[in-house]
Amino acid sequence: ISLNGDRVKLNNYQTMIDGLKVLSDNSSFPIYQLTETYRFSQRSANYTGIFYKGSLTSVNSKKSIVLPSMNKIFSDKGGPTLVLTDMISGDYKPEFAIMLSAYIVGCILNDDKKKAIAVLTCMRDTTRALQKAINQHVGSYSNVLIDTVARIQGLTTEITIFFVPNASYIWTLEPHLFNVATSRAKEHTIIIADKNVLRYPTLKPLVRKYLEMLKQEKSIYVPDTEHGLGDKNNILGNQGSID
Repeated sequence: ISLNGDRVKLNNYQTMIDGLKVLSDNSSFPIYQLTETYRFSQRSANYTGIFYKGSLTSVNSKKSIVLPSMNKIFSDKGGPTLVLTDMISGDYKPEFAIMLSAYIVGCILNDDKKKAIAVLTCMRDTTRALQKAINQHVGSYSNVLIDTVARIQGLTTEITIFFVPNASYIWTLEPHLFNVATSRAKEHTIIIADKNVLRYPTLKPLVRKYLEMLKQEKSIYVPDTEHGLGDKNNILGNQGSID
């Protein structure tokens, strides 16, 4: 869609953009939804199922692999983890969080150089900053994709890192793109966001429900050590949710 959001609303074009939704909501024909997933573990299906009225069931019998360096982050049941850190409001390229992402990619590749990883974000400026940091500090790998969510719909990977800058949450946590980003990985998904992300009133209900549930069940806080807020030798050692 080349038109900006304001023109779409002004001209009432949303139904043209969401044509399939309009059809499914108003058609007299039978509508079916597939409810079995072969990609996810049941834990992953439970989270993605938030966007499908809790209807997803996993028929994947494979056990998720927890890499040694990621044992404080990954769940042995697979699925998402929320990594919270300190980000300056309005900054699409938060330096520490971007370096944290590169560090995590490096740890995963040190354990398994063939592991397929997708590093995703919704903003192009953030994507370019992630590409630069990961290529400089980790290296360029054919099995590591760094791109915007809008360009990878349909992608299947093993591990996803979804990077959410502390800016423009109406776009960076837009529900459809959030669902796409967090449903790409067969094994594990890491969501990196600001520690206060849930305090923002603009979060849509399903995204908020997903993040609130994940914060309570599987989250870790990594303080911005570059600004004296934490221990540099304990970068992934502060497990648990934060208030």
